Amino acid sequence: MTDQSPKAAALLTLTADQRKKLAALARVKARGTTLEAEDLLQGAKARWLNPDSTAGHDAFEVLSGAVNSIASNDRRRSATVRRVEGKRLVAASTDAPDPIELAQDLGPSQDDAYLREQIYRICDDEEVKTLLLLLDDNATRAEILAETGWDVTNYETVRKRMKKWGASLYKEGKL
Repeated sequence: MTDQSPKAAALLTLTADQRKKLAALARVKARGTTLEAEDLLQGAKARWLNPDSTAGHDAFEVLSGAVNSIASNDRRRSATVRRVEGKRLVAASTDAPDPIELAQDLGPSQDDAYLREQIYRICDDEEVKTLLLLLDDNATRAEILAETGWDVTNYETVRKRMKKWGASLYKEGKL
């Protein structure tokens, strides 16, 4: 008799109700994953039967947890793949157009100029003020980089600080 025999026997002792619950759980957990419900169940059984496993003694609880775990791991892996493949992995170059400039123009509003003016008055960051002035003159990213001598990283950093200033002033009710 091998070490796996008691575990294999435990699988056979699952009640019909427990098997139905596991099948339903696998169907629900398979949604949003690259796996089928049967794949989740087979993976859970493989984890249970693994001789190196230190899982508990209740087959139903261990199988339920394994189905949850396998589905969660698959979703995280898929999200990581989407994030890595969906975003640029190289820094933007100075001669390439700014992706923001390529986006559909929704048209400048008077509110934009007003908000920039309000941020300019309250802000004490000189680089942000410089950026606000250049943006108010409708300068492109390339023009801003040439005028200020900033590299792309510094430009993006200043833009983020400008957005943070605007958001914090809005939260404080100053805008």
